[in-house]
Amino acid sequence: MNAGCDVTEIAANFPEVSYEISGLIARLGVKRTLAHEEILFMKNDLAEFLALVSCGAVNSVLYGPDGRELIVYSLGPGALVGEGALLQLGGMARRSATAVACGKTEIHMLDKRHFGALLALDGCRDQLLRWCGWQHQQTMQLLESIGLLRLETRLARLLLRLSGDDAQCAIRLPRNQSNLAAMINGSRPKVNFLLSDWTARGVLRKDRRSFFVADLPALRRLAVPSA
Repeated sequence: MNAGCDVTEIAANFPEVSYEISGLIARLGVKRTLAHEEILFMKNDLAEFLALVSCGAVNSVLYGPDGRELIVYSLGPGALVGEGALLQLGGMARRSATAVACGKTEIHMLDKRHFGALLALDGCRDQLLRWCGWQHQQTMQLLESIGLLRLETRLARLLLRLSGDDAQCAIRLPRNQSNLAAMINGSRPKVNFLLSDWTARGVLRKDRRSFFVADLPALRRLAVPSA
């Protein structure tokens, strides 16, 4: 791996993906650099590889018939992408969503011919189950959010998650507010309005291109569903 993408460091971001798994994928996989918005694979493609994100991020995206995007989750350094290929080794597994790079992204792609070596690692199957469980949890939270919660609540919850529920940390927003809107199934104008309104009310503080939580209790109150 290149400087700044040590497998020990990236594995720490996702404890469900161990150093041994990350190391094997980095050793046997093919390194690839993706440009911003470059597609790694499309929904319904045959699942013939998985990938480890070493730098950057990969969004798991669903598209509506009108082209509208819904970002199911965004996977950063240390995350596995396309691990569903492992779940149907003897069948014709297909991708359940499209994977798109968010910013310049480096990955290591592991071809299915190496899956046997991966699954032979001690504890690998248990770790992969925990990883799939984490993704299932993220998906269920998204379904609850877009189906039952108002846009204001969805945005507040997302900002709390991106800030680590910490007023001292910058909120790591996506590259553009269209992506931010796609993460909560909202429109860019409405998200822009809420960000501006919350900044004017002192809930958020903007510093150049970053947002900070200026009033953490207020943001937490906004994240509580209203009756």
